Amino acid sequence: MKIGIVWEHGVSKWTMAPFEELLDKHDVTVFVGEKNKFSTEGVRIPQQALTRRGELRAALADPAFALAHLRAPYKRFYFYLNSLRAAIDDSFDVMICGDGSRSLNTLATLKPSRRYKLVVSYSENIPVRSIFDAKTDLIKKHAWSAIDLLTPWCEHIRLGMEDEGVTPPIQTIPMGICQDIFQPREKDHALCAQYGLDPDKFIFSYIGKLVSWKGVQYLLYAAKVLKRQGRTNFQIAITGRGAQLDNLKKIIADLGLQEEVVFTGFLPYTEVGRLHNLADCLVLPSVPTLTWQEQFGMVLVEAMACRKPILGSRSGAIPEVSAGASLLHTPGDWRELATDMARLLDDPALCAQLGETGYRRVCERYTKQHTARQYEAALLRLLAAG
Repeated sequence: MKIGIVWEHGVSKWTMAPFEELLDKHDVTVFVGEKNKFSTEGVRIPQQALTRRGELRAALADPAFALAHLRAPYKRFYFYLNSLRAAIDDSFDVMICGDGSRSLNTLATLKPSRRYKLVVSYSENIPVRSIFDAKTDLIKKHAWSAIDLLTPWCEHIRLGMEDEGVTPPIQTIPMGICQDIFQPREKDHALCAQYGLDPDKFIFSYIGKLVSWKGVQYLLYAAKVLKRQGRTNFQIAITGRGAQLDNLKKIIADLGLQEEVVFTGFLPYTEVGRLHNLADCLVLPSVPTLTWQEQFGMVLVEAMACRKPILGSRSGAIPEVSAGASLLHTPGDWRELATDMARLLDDPALCAQLGETGYRRVCERYTKQHTARQYEAALLRLLAAG
C-alpha cells in the first residue's frame, strides 16, 4: 500500500509517530511545506519538500491549470496545489490529511484525476463550526463529498460529527504517542534546580499554548487560593509560549506568586517527557469558547504515560481522554480547581491511583503502535471495498 500524507504546516514527530509504524510493510511519504511550524527532526517517514519555487515551476509546467485555480474565491485557498498535482501520481493508494482546510481542499480538487482514497484525520468537535469562517465553510462544502473516510481522534469528536449529520464513513482512531519519549521516570533533581523547582514540593505542571482559552490564568487564581489557605508545599511549572505570556506574568506579580510559579520556556517535543516527570500532576484548565473546545489534549496522554494524575476541566474531550485518571472541575471555576489541587496535595494514595489508571489507559489505547494498527486495518478495508 502506498500512502501519502499532507498535514498542512503541522508535520512533526508527534503527528507522524503512528504513521512511522507503517513503514515496515507499506510505502509512506509525507509532504512538508516550506513554512512548516515544527521541526521534522527525528521523523523517519521519507519527506518530500514543498517550496514556493517548486510551486512556481509546477505552475509554469501547466499554466492553464494553474491559471484556472489562481482565480480562487479566497487567498490561500489551496496548499501547494500545483506541486502536489505533479508529485501525486496514480501509484498512491491513499492520501491522508489533517482537517486543515487548504490541504483537504487541495486533495479533494486533485482526487477526480487520481485513483487514491481520501482519508481525513479529524479534530473538530463543534457541529457546523465552519459557519463562523466563510472560507472554511466553502472549502468544506466543496471537499466533503470527496472524503472516503473520516477518522476523528476520539468519541467526543465523532458524536459531534454525528450531531452535525456528517455523511462520509467515520471511524474513531485516536492519536498515539511515543512511549520511548513518554514513560515514568524519577524526578531529575538537576533539571529541577535548572528551573528553580524544589523537588521536595508537590509540582503542578501546565504544558501547552499560553492562550486565553487554555485557561492557564485560572490555575494561577487557584494557586492564590491555596496560598491564602497557608499552603506552602507546592509549586507550578508552566511550559509553552503564546500571546498571553506577558499577561500571565502580570497576574503572577499582582497575586504575589513569584515563589510558587516558574516558566520553563518552550521545549522541543523530544524533551517534553522530562518535564512531565518533574511534575507530580498535570493541570489542563481549558475553557470552551464560541468556536473551540478541547479537541483531544495530547498533553493529557503524555502525562498519563508518565503515570501522572490529571486535573482537567470539563471542556470538550478532556473527560473522555483522561477518564479514570483525573479529577474534573467546571471550566473557569478556579475555586473548584483549588479544591482538587488540595485533595492531591493531601492524598498521595489518590495521586498514585489516578496515575496508575491513566498509565494503563495509555498502554491499552493511546500508543503509536495501537493507532498504527487501527489505521492499517481501516485503510486495507477501504481499499478492499473498491
